[in-house]
Amino acid sequence: GVNDARHLRPVGALSEGKDEATLKKNQPNYAGGLEWIFYNVQKTNPDAKLFFIANHRLDGHATGKAKDMSEYFNIAKAACEKWGIIFIDLYNNKELNDKLETTTTKYLPDTLHLNAAGYDIITPYIISALEAGLTAPVEPETTVAPETQAPETQAPETQAPETQAPETQAPATEPITEAPPVEKGCGGMVASAVAVIAL
Repeated sequence: GVNDARHLRPVGALSEGKDEATLKKNQPNYAGGLEWIFYNVQKTNPDAKLFFIANHRLDGHATGKAKDMSEYFNIAKAACEKWGIIFIDLYNNKELNDKLETTTTKYLPDTLHLNAAGYDIITPYIISALEAGLTAPVEPETTVAPETQAPETQAPETQAPETQAPETQAPATEPITEAPPVEKGCGGMVASAVAVIAL
């Protein structure tokens, strides 16, 4: 959601259902666009385990709402719970953000993109969260469409299991010394990363 926050894209709200027609109507905002992505990825990759990464903070970046992306990531977490996607929260990981010194340009030279040293710091947190998430069972929220429910036989609302991966603490291993190649550009309506891992 970085580009969405930077360009003040409306956050919006989650759709009431999961059908394609409802989701299409809700696209012109961050929540709707994100749900549309989740719907299509799950439709084309039904057996994949999906992850959403709420990236690190951008406390030194002044454009739009980049200094406070919490409303975007709060709705992203709710969308992940609805769709059964593992939410990796780097945004609220104080240990990581302190190491990245997000108010400075030491690891974020343009206040937005990490340099190689910044990727050395962040990569173990992502790997740790992905490894934990690969072993965690995640199921989407179960809903029954209101138009198909009879009031007297309405099923009780089910609670989606927690989809947040365990604490994204860096593993106690040697730090990675070489960062993977990374594209500089940010693109797409929703810039947050969705990692698709086919099991």
